[in-house]
Amino acid sequence: SIARIGAKSLLTALILVCSLILVGDAKAQTPTPAPKTPSAQTPIAATPFVAPAKSAAVRPPHQPTEEALKHARAGFEWEQKQEYQYALYEYQAAIKADSLYVYPVERIGGLYQTIKNDKLAIAFYDNAIRLDSNFDVYNFFNLGLAFRIVEKHDSAVLALKEFLRRIEPVNAYDSL
Repeated sequence: SIARIGAKSLLTALILVCSLILVGDAKAQTPTPAPKTPSAQTPIAATPFVAPAKSAAVRPPHQPTEEALKHARAGFEWEQKQEYQYALYEYQAAIKADSLYVYPVERIGGLYQTIKNDKLAIAFYDNAIRLDSNFDVYNFFNLGLAFRIVEKHDSAVLALKEFLRRIEPVNAYDSL
């Protein structure tokens, strides 16, 4: 049921935040050896997560163009068939048709997360949040998970805390 899914996601995010805080404390106390070669560390293209400021006025959601909707629907169909290269093509065509349409940006982040390319997933989730931070609260959750995989623990904690702050309680037990 939807109530169980919401409570499970909330609990998972809370556990991840707590574990990442503990991992960060443990890493701060344990010195790490310097890498032997400069290529041992690969920089991440995405910037550290900074929660967007919540504006007082809520703007109406963006209405995508018909062409963008057509490509996004086709991308979703390909994604359901696990034909990710075709889904990616359709989602990119949707973005080209309407650069303010958040859904295909979010789904490309999900595709990259599915194929374990977390660096690109971070970039697309971050872009989706920058386009419209109110579109889907789970963008913060997925961003936090991707940051955790690439061991950007501080950014993961910030994204997961923002997810916890924004999520709506599903039932009375979630708001206790």
